[in-house]
Amino acid sequence: MRKNFLAFILVLALLMAGCGGVTSPVSGSLYTNLKGPGYENAAGEYSKVGEAECTGYLGLVAVGDCSVETAARNGGLSTVKFVDYKAHSILGIVNTYTTVVYGD
Repeated sequence: MRKNFLAFILVLALLMAGCGGVTSPVSGSLYTNLKGPGYENAAGEYSKVGEAECTGYLGLVAVGDCSVETAARNGGLSTVKFVDYKAHSILGIVNTYTTVVYGD
């Protein structure tokens, strides 16, 4: 009976993990770790980088502020030139989405 219960919990956890992924062009159901392009506002060099992160747990709870504005403030940017992102997920249990801004 105990083995059946543990198997049920494992299958349930795996099924729920598929619903808790991060936003990305591609994702793996077991593991995701990628960087992707956001948008380009102005071409040229940059001197500062800022990041802002959001985290989700099991697709049930998500917290954080991963806005471009917060990333720019965290990096001390007054002008944003490029925006990228990073997505990281392990089994859909803990998912992080990071906005990365470049500018001056």
